[in-house]
Amino acid sequence: MNLNGIVKRSRTNKNQNSTSHVAVDQEVDYISQVPDGILFYILSFLPFEYWIILGMVSRKWTYLLREAPILILDEDYILIKMARSQLRHTLPGEVSIIGRHKKNKSRYIKFVDRTLLVHSGCLIKLMYLNFEYEPNNQNDSMINNWVHFIMTRDIHDLVLNFSTNPKLNFELKFLAVKLTKSKSTYELLDMPYEPKFRGLTLNSCKFKASSFVAFSNLKSLHLSHVEVFDSSIGELVSKCPCLEDLHMDNCIVPESFFKCENDLKLKKLCLINCLTESWYMFEIDISAPELLSFLIRGKYLMTSTIRKATKLVDSMVYIEQEFSDFQQGNLLAKFLIGMKHCKILTLSSWCIQVLSTIDYVLSYQLRGLLTNLKELNLSIGCSKQELPGMVTILQSCPYLESLILEFDWIEDIYWMVDDRKVEHLPEVFHFEEEKYFETPKPYIRFLKNCLKDIQLKKYMGEENEIRIVKYLLQNALVLEDLVVYVNSSADIYSEWQNYFIEFDEEMNWQELRDLPKASTNVKLYVLEN
Repeated sequence: MNLNGIVKRSRTNKNQNSTSHVAVDQEVDYISQVPDGILFYILSFLPFEYWIILGMVSRKWTYLLREAPILILDEDYILIKMARSQLRHTLPGEVSIIGRHKKNKSRYIKFVDRTLLVHSGCLIKLMYLNFEYEPNNQNDSMINNWVHFIMTRDIHDLVLNFSTNPKLNFELKFLAVKLTKSKSTYELLDMPYEPKFRGLTLNSCKFKASSFVAFSNLKSLHLSHVEVFDSSIGELVSKCPCLEDLHMDNCIVPESFFKCENDLKLKKLCLINCLTESWYMFEIDISAPELLSFLIRGKYLMTSTIRKATKLVDSMVYIEQEFSDFQQGNLLAKFLIGMKHCKILTLSSWCIQVLSTIDYVLSYQLRGLLTNLKELNLSIGCSKQELPGMVTILQSCPYLESLILEFDWIEDIYWMVDDRKVEHLPEVFHFEEEKYFETPKPYIRFLKNCLKDIQLKKYMGEENEIRIVKYLLQNALVLEDLVVYVNSSADIYSEWQNYFIEFDEEMNWQELRDLPKASTNVKLYVLEN
C-alpha cells in the first residue's frame, strides 16, 4: 500500500473537480465505510510494523489495531527491519553493531509491552511470539509478565518460541549419548490459571502441564526442544481433556513418560527424536482406543506397545541407525502386532533389516496378521539384508492394495552382540542374493487377488531394483498401475542428475515395459516428484 500515492491522488482530485474538493474539506473517511471483515483480511497480509502507519490513512485503523485477531511479534523479523533501516541512514563507524543491536532489542521489548497493553481486552485468534531468551533478572521479570498476560487472555492459537537457536543440543554416537542442557532455558512458572487455547506450540523452554489448573479447550499441543517435567503422558493429558493431537519434537522426557495404564483420548501422536535424560529412546506402553495416526522417528527402539488401537489408520515407524542387536527385530515385531488394525504403514530400511532376524514364533504370529492394511510404504536400498525382512512384512498383509517402494542410498546395518560387532552375518543371510526370488518362491497372498497399484520412487533401474520389481510384476495377477516417479530435484543426487535422466529415457522405461507381467491390464505411468 503506497501511502504517498494516496495523498498525491487526493490532492490532484481536489484540483480537478469540486466533488473531491468538498470531500477533502469535510475529511470524508471512505475506509471507515469498508466492512471490518475485509479490513482484517487486508491486515493479515501486512507486517505488523506497517499497521501503525495505517493510522495515518484512516481513524478506523486505530480501532482495528485493538481488535486485530492476529498478532505476530517476531523478534528476528523486526530487528532485521530495524537494522536495515538504520544502515541506510548511518555513516560507517558511527555506532557499533553490538550497541545498535542492544538498543534495537530494547526497542523491541518496549514495542511488545505496548502492543500487549493495547490488546489487553481483545479476542486474539492467533498470537506468535518469537523471542531469544537471555537470562537475567530484568528479562525474567519482563517475560513472566508477558506469559502472565498470555495465559489470562482469550487467545485461540498460541505459538511461543523462546529461542531462535535451540538451547538443547544432542550428540549421538553409537551407544553413547552426550546430552548438554543449557541453564539459560526459560521455564514456564507454576500458574493457577486455566488458559483458553485451542492450539499451543512451545519451543525451547521447560514445561510442566500439571502446574496449571487445566487446558480445558486445548485440542492441539506441539512441543519442540522442550524439557517436559510431567511424570507421564497420562499426567500431561489429564490436564487437557479435549486434547486430540500431541506432537513432540526433540524433547527431553522422564524415563517412564510414555507409560500409562489409563486410556488416552489422543487421535494423533507424533514423536520425533525425543530423548530421556540418559538415553536416546524410551519404552512405550500406552492404551489409545481413539488413536488414528501414530508416528515415531528416532535412533533406537525399545519395548513398545500400543493397546486398544482399533481405529488406527496411519502408522509410521522410522528408525535410522547404523547398528542393531538381535533383539530389535523381535521388539519391532511385537510393536507391529499391537498396531495390527492400521490401514497405512510406513517403515524405514532399518526396520526391514531387523525384521529379518525375528524368531520363528513371532514370524508365525505376524503372517497374515495385518488384515486391515491397504497401503504399505517401504524405504529400501535393495540390499541383501533387506530381502528376508521385506518378505516377512509382505506376508503379514494379505489384503494389500497399494505398495510404495522408495529406493535410496542406504547402507547395511552391522550386527552387535554384547556391544561388539559381529564378524560374520547371521545365518538368516546365508543365501544367494541373485536367486532369492526364484526357488523356492516366497508366497505372498495379496499378489494373487488384491494388489492393484505399485509405486516406485527414486527408481534408478539398478540390478537389485529390477529383481524386486520383476518378481512383483510376475506374480501380481490383478495389478492395474505401475507408477514410476522421477526425482527432478536439483539438491538430491545432483551429481547423478544428467545421467539419471538420460538413463531413464533410453533404457529404464523400455526395460520395465519388457518385463513379464502376470496381469494384462498393467499401465505404466512416469511422473515427476
